[in-house]
Amino acid sequence: MTQRTAGHLMTRAGPRFRIEETVAVQDLRRALARTRYLPVVDGQRKFRGFVTRTDILALSGKPADERVAIQGLLWTSPQVREDEPLESAARVLLKARAHVVPVVDREGRLLGLLTDHKLLRSLLPRRRPAPPEATPVEVDTVMTRNPIFAGPESTVEQAASALLEANIRHLPVVDTDRRVIGILSERDLRERIGGDMREWFHAAGEVLQDEVGRLMTPDPVTVREGSSLTEALETLENERVGALPVVDEDDRLVGILSYVDALAWMRDVLSERRSGGAEPSLSSH
Repeated sequence: MTQRTAGHLMTRAGPRFRIEETVAVQDLRRALARTRYLPVVDGQRKFRGFVTRTDILALSGKPADERVAIQGLLWTSPQVREDEPLESAARVLLKARAHVVPVVDREGRLLGLLTDHKLLRSLLPRRRPAPPEATPVEVDTVMTRNPIFAGPESTVEQAASALLEANIRHLPVVDTDRRVIGILSERDLRERIGGDMREWFHAAGEVLQDEVGRLMTPDPVTVREGSSLTEALETLENERVGALPVVDEDDRLVGILSYVDALAWMRDVLSERRSGGAEPSLSSH
């Protein structure tokens, strides 16, 4: 069986910036309204980095027609080669805790983008019945148990500290009975505080003392413990969210399933199946 590679799953690179360019703020916002990551290349089409929606938060006070240098907004990223095995590509994404990596040729020229979404989707069953003896993988196998959480009255400062110290991106918000009532993401905090995570604690005091309940996404999509991992991954895909709180039958928080958890599982499955010569599947583990 032909080994699947990053080149098989990548999306061909579309619009991109040149590293020497200057771009009007309004054009930058317009471009990033259509995508979260805009690749940047040099004159030889070699990948140099990304400009992301987060990067333009610092431009909020600038006039729409002011031109800014792309190089000053650049966010660097690890790369994968087009012939890189999926197991190796998953390892790169996992180590970088990134949602996307550029796919390049042997000379480093940008060919396309590989997302965690595409990688995980590649393991979803192709709508064929599982063998009778197959044991479905449950979400409990992959999720992070007893995750860090916050209450709605927790402060932004406390939530930001929890995210930074634990190196996580999503914080379930629960009531006094530990029932999930919301979720707070790193992106929510970036939009409220702005800037790089390392600069959060230099924000104005009133911002840091704001309550999590005012920033969280209320009534988030959840998944029940014991559900199949296939269903959970399909929910992540369909809802376009980065993490799912896992709850018991009383809607109390028992775990969280993030793309990082799923990528770590996928890396292990690909490694095991490759060494055993079997096709990766969610029907067995």
